[in-house]
Amino acid sequence: MGRKIRYIIALALMLTTVFGMQGILNREVKADDPEINFGDTMSCDFTDAAGYWFQYNPTKDSYLYIQVTGSDMCDVYVYRDAHYENEIASSIEITRYALYPFCESGKTYYIRVSRCSEVNVGDTKITFNKHPEIKLGETVSCDYNKQKYYWFQYTPTKNINVALQVTGSDVSTVEAHKIGHNYSLVGTRETGNNASAKVTCYYGETYYFCISSYGNTTIAGDVKAKLVEAPKTKIVDINKDSFPDDVFRNYVLEKIDIDDNNVLTSDEAQATTMISLYKKDISSLKGIEYFTELDFLQCNSSILKSLDLSKNTKMRTLYIADNPNLTSLNISKCKDLATLDCPNCGLTEIELSNNLNLQNLDCGGNKIKTLHLDLPRLREVSVNGNGLESLTFSERTNSVNNLECQDNKLTSLSLGEWELNSLDCSNNQLSSLDVSSYPNLCKLSYKGNKFTKLDISSNMSLLMVHDEAYWHEDTGYWEGDLPKNKSGKLQYDPNVTLITGEIDPYEKVVQLNIINFPDEEFLDYMRHHDENKDGWLDRYEISIRSYMYANNWKTITDLTGIEYLTNLEKFGCSNNKLTKADMSWDAKLKEFRCSINQITSLDLSKNTKLKILECYDNQITSLDLSKNPLLQHLVCYKNKITKLDIRNCPKLVKLVKEGTRTEHDGIIEYKDNDGNILAFDKTVNLITGLHTSTPTATPSPTAKPAVKPTGTPAPTKAATVSLALNKKTANIICGKTLTLKATLKGSSSKITWKSSDTKIATVDASGKIKAKMAGAVTITATAAGKSAKCKVTVLYKDVTNSKEFWYAPTNYLTAKGVVKGYDKQTKFKPANKCTRAQMVTFIWRLQGEPKPKTSKCKFKDVKKTDYFYKACIWGNENHIVEGYKDGTFGPQIVCARKHAVTFLWRLANKPKPSSTKNKFKDVKKSDYFFTATLWASEKKILAGYSDGTFRPNGDCLRRQMVTFLYKYDKFVNGKG
Repeated sequence: MGRKIRYIIALALMLTTVFGMQGILNREVKADDPEINFGDTMSCDFTDAAGYWFQYNPTKDSYLYIQVTGSDMCDVYVYRDAHYENEIASSIEITRYALYPFCESGKTYYIRVSRCSEVNVGDTKITFNKHPEIKLGETVSCDYNKQKYYWFQYTPTKNINVALQVTGSDVSTVEAHKIGHNYSLVGTRETGNNASAKVTCYYGETYYFCISSYGNTTIAGDVKAKLVEAPKTKIVDINKDSFPDDVFRNYVLEKIDIDDNNVLTSDEAQATTMISLYKKDISSLKGIEYFTELDFLQCNSSILKSLDLSKNTKMRTLYIADNPNLTSLNISKCKDLATLDCPNCGLTEIELSNNLNLQNLDCGGNKIKTLHLDLPRLREVSVNGNGLESLTFSERTNSVNNLECQDNKLTSLSLGEWELNSLDCSNNQLSSLDVSSYPNLCKLSYKGNKFTKLDISSNMSLLMVHDEAYWHEDTGYWEGDLPKNKSGKLQYDPNVTLITGEIDPYEKVVQLNIINFPDEEFLDYMRHHDENKDGWLDRYEISIRSYMYANNWKTITDLTGIEYLTNLEKFGCSNNKLTKADMSWDAKLKEFRCSINQITSLDLSKNTKLKILECYDNQITSLDLSKNPLLQHLVCYKNKITKLDIRNCPKLVKLVKEGTRTEHDGIIEYKDNDGNILAFDKTVNLITGLHTSTPTATPSPTAKPAVKPTGTPAPTKAATVSLALNKKTANIICGKTLTLKATLKGSSSKITWKSSDTKIATVDASGKIKAKMAGAVTITATAAGKSAKCKVTVLYKDVTNSKEFWYAPTNYLTAKGVVKGYDKQTKFKPANKCTRAQMVTFIWRLQGEPKPKTSKCKFKDVKKTDYFYKACIWGNENHIVEGYKDGTFGPQIVCARKHAVTFLWRLANKPKPSSTKNKFKDVKKSDYFFTATLWASEKKILAGYSDGTFRPNGDCLRRQMVTFLYKYDKFVNGKG
């Protein structure tokens, strides 16, 4: 929040004769504090007093428009609690400003105005009012010398499209909002000398326009604003010729034609981004081509014969299931399409070559005989019940998690290098099935094929569920819950012998101790992957670790022990203190990210399957890529590399030849449409020519002499030295202290103390710890070559009760650097509402603050100086957060509960829930967040309320937000 807490406390101490020992910050409400009403103006003379208090009791729901004028700088706060807690609005260090909290009838609100400058004139005035009204055709003046923000409200007498046009020499920002518990941006936002805000207004509703100074250094004060009817361009008459289907035409007339004039205008068409027509018996969607901004279309259970979406180039989600007469579908121009749901139609073919962003495909129950999928982002595939004779996948279709291809005529099935979790290939004509490359496979149905043997000895999840305790006679499956919040499912076929290799998935392999993992921080990280918390990694726990990310641990110096993870295909250890990262043992490695360390060399000679390498910001002097022919993504800038030979990496060579080249900050970057990048320092000599020289014989490696242990020396007095602390872990509240006691035996050396982060907590020479700000810190005592450590969690002042559901999530995410607090990181304010800016930032940090692919944000209300700038770009690039149709992001709009679960569902790549059972009575199947809610509930991220509701429109409070993120990290990421 940026409040000058320290300074205000100092003022409080100086003014105790006026306000008593409580000070101005925590003074209780008094009965004689003046009550304000609309139209009141109160004087605040800061030469006489440091603070003023007022009460407000609204008789109806309304916005309280608080205007501040005068030359003195002050802070204004609005609370819902007599103890000045539950802050709902604030503005700090202001002179010309306006605050506009929403206040509900029947409640009392408390306003505190306090000075924040030592020198004051004493001319501050606070006016409490409602927003001034503006009428159509009216012109108003805005003098930024007097006030930085001007708000006007407008209530239309009919449905109308309006624009507030601003003129003058001062640069202004103009935006349109709608009434609610917080101002939701509903129209456009523009900045400039002649900016305007456009919005579609409906009769009887109230809209708000804000005109604000855009950082003008020289103010002329000549801005004028006029509210006019927005110009309209006729597109087409809404009649039987343009919309021949009666049902679709009536939908357009009722939902889209706000003028009720049977004419579709440009503003109406451009405002339409979603059309939902579930079970409407529509035979034709002719006319859909006029809605060029459409990104969501649902027309399930109808009687469509054809559908042409060639004009709807922004389409991202398409649901057209159960249209049995549909034989023609044109989505060739829908390049952003992410979800295509078209089962149980009459399609004999489906053209997807231009839909490279497709992630979810369900085209089961059609009449498709042959299907080749070349879709690099595809994750969910359902093609069951087509009578398919051929199903093939390209090499770059490498992200499939779940495949349903049952009830077809397939004689062979060649799967890609996927992280396959679920496969149903039952009732086909397969003569063999190989699932040995999929250690994470936990659901398999295969009955009704021609093979008689199936080897599942590499699939630990299937081995675990293949147990008498999991058998269900009624379904013919072994089925049940597995560790890491997984469920296992294995079909039984009496004609197939399952080969298990007599492997015990519970067999202990490596103990988690300082011998096997000598780096304490890396050992702590590995303990997060001990599912049963027995201090060992067993076969199952190792097998499911195909990917691990120890990014941003910051203090890991040694990766010894990583070699026990024999199924590791993706590994990240960026932003630590590594000087080496030896992954040469891992022949399965496909993705390696080790940026922001101090690594001097990398041996990639055995990583022949490597596709992605990010090693920027290290001390690497050279990279030998001659053994990495599959490499398609390489980021290696900010190293000491002078020459980079990619001749044996054909995909990188192709990237140079065909990709888009950019240059920035001394870095050359090539990028293709699949998101692959080649980035290196401008000073590097890039060699791309075809490799034509005769290869020389590779010399045999010289055998390393075995190191023979020497005899153990006789014990000396030094060997008996020990150092121990009375605590290994401790919790301290911000501002409090705790003294550790160290016991040193066998030496009289002086004990020294050190804090790993003095910003969080300090420790003095006697072991006394002072907690300064929330976070995690390690306190180390050292003497006579020995050391002992205590891991300290510094608690926020307002998150101290371990029984509160947000206690553990708050401290865990704070320690990881995901969430931040207020008041210099001493308070969390769990009851505060979480904004969209905060939510996307927290998600970004949770994922390790990945670097966005582009450096420019497309949202015009997100500035480069905003703390959420990079998070917003990354979130949008990964389709986790979207903006509004006016090109804004709305960072300060409060995030609703439905938004939070939807963001997390998108972060998880929109997985399908394993069940369609909905336990929330206020969530409908037609809701866009329906699938996300079911998934979040299934993953134990979302619990709901005791009355069986989800309350999707409720504000997401900070305590709820951290709990959602914590559970996501625990149950989805496998951390927490």
